[in-house]
Amino acid sequence: MAQAAFLADQIPRQLSFKHTVQIWVAWQQRRGATDDPVSICGLLILIPQPRVGAVLDALSHAR
Repeated sequence: MAQAAFLADQIPRQLSFKHTVQIWVAWQQRRGATDDPVSICGLLILIPQPRVGAVLDALSHAR
């Protein structure tokens, strides 16, 4: 979460742990477990997004 906050120019306290878990679970279901640095960076960019619906749409378009 700290890395995601840094990339979004936010402080980690501004990010929701629950939202982060939701994004992580959706990421795992749609993309599978991957150690690809580009994929991880994409995940870190999605975590600070304000709405889960918008993030899930982004995940579905990333396929």
